[in-house]
Formats: sequence, structure tokens, C-alpha cells
Amino acid sequence: MLKLLAVFLVTLLSVEAFAVNITTLDGKTYKNAEVIQKMQNGIIISYKDADGFNDVLHLNFKNLSKEAKAKYGYKTKIYNKYEKQHEVWINSQHEKAHKTKVKAENFQKYVEKLTAETNRITSMLNGKKIKIVFSSLSIIDGGTVGWARVVSSMGTEQQSLGRICLLGQTVSPTDKWYGYVCPVGTTKKFNIGTTDQSNSDAAEYLPSETRKSSNASGESNNKVTPPPEGEINVPCYADYKTALKLSWDKVNLNAHQK
Repeated sequence: MLKLLAVFLVTLLSVEAFAVNITTLDGKTYKNAEVIQKMQNGIIISYKDADGFNDVLHLNFKNLSKEAKAKYGYKTKIYNKYEKQHEVWINSQHEKAHKTKVKAENFQKYVEKLTAETNRITSMLNGKKIKIVFSSLSIIDGGTVGWARVVSSMGTEQQSLGRICLLGQTVSPTDKWYGYVCPVGTTKKFNIGTTDQSNSDAAEYLPSETRKSSNASGESNNKVTPPPEGEINVPCYADYKTALKLSWDKVNLNAHQK
């Protein structure tokens, strides 16, 4: 019994030796607080809050009495230097947080703009796309030149598109290509020869490619003949994927990267 009492008294004395009441200049008192760390600009204490829960708090020297400052090692020169450095660090963190916020806001605007532009381009391409059957004449850089006809929803071939340049597809002269394409509003120059004049699929020549022949007396016989050999402008169509890329290449949405 005496041994237990001695242990209790030793424990009590040790608690009283480290636990103190600290009252700050703003009128707050922290009872039975324990100073767990001394810092250049104050102290860190462990204490129980009003609800009896353990908590940890930093008390700045500027909020402590002269006696407390002296007790816990306050030095004016060291304190001022530390506070200045801390203020610089705090300002840098605020600036960093502000830049992060601005970047996030710009990215959100970019996403919204990207979504709107995607919807616009998709709608535009869907409105212009046509289904064709395509017979190759010659493979060129970026695509293939050949004869094309529009295919109806029933799968039957209808009006001719004449010679076109099909961008985004490499089609062998022995093969046919079926799919959706979009006119891209540009042309490519294409050198035609006698082998490119064949029109076995009965795809009519375009008006720009044809001319009316005349008889010996100079009168027109209304017979349509293929154009002479040489360079002609061929209207460009693109498969859906290539048309989408070409549309995006015209749009500048890189503001979020600034």
C-alpha cells in the first residue's frame, strides 16, 4: 500500500512539474498545458480543450507576456528574422495557390470550349457526310484519286461525283472502298493520262472535266468527251476520321496552356 502511494505521489509531482497554466495577451488561458516544443517564433503546447479532448496549439511570442517570453527563450532579432522569412513563405504559398486556381479555372474554360467545339464540328460533319463507293485510279500523297458515286440508304449507287481525291485512305486500283466521306472544300491537282481516262463504272465526268466535240464543219455534236491528258483540279473528300482531324487543325484551343 505504501509502495503504491509512493508511486502516485511521484507521478503527481512529475505532472505538476511539467503542466502549467498559460494565459495569452488576448485573455485566453490554457490550463495544465505542457510545452512540447520551443520554436524561434513561439511555443507549441499540448492541452485539453473545453470538452476534455487533447489538442495541440502553437502560441506566437507576440501573444505571450514578457515573463513567458523570457522563460521560453524569446530573442527579438531571431524572432523578427523568422517572422520575415515565414511571411515570405506564406506569400509564396498564396501566390502558388492563386496560380493553381487560375490554371484550374482556365482548364475548366478550355474543357467547356472543347466540348462545345466538338459538338459543333460533329454536327457539321454529320450534316455534310455522304456515303460513297470509290474506285481507285492512283494513290497519291495523303490519299487516293479515283471515281466516286453516291450510295443511297437502300445501298444503290446514284449520282456520280466524278473524279475525287479521297483523303485519309489508300485504296488499291484493284479494290473498291465504301464509306462515309465529307467534302472539305479544297482541291488537289492531279495529272491524268490515258490510263486514268477509263470510266468502267460509268461515273460521268464532271462539267469542269468535259468538253463538247465538234464535227468537221465546226458544229457541236453534243458528244461529251473526256478531258485531254494533263493536270486537272480534283475536289477533295475525306473519310470521317480525317475530316474530323482537318476540322480540328483549323481550331485554336491552346489558351489553357498559357
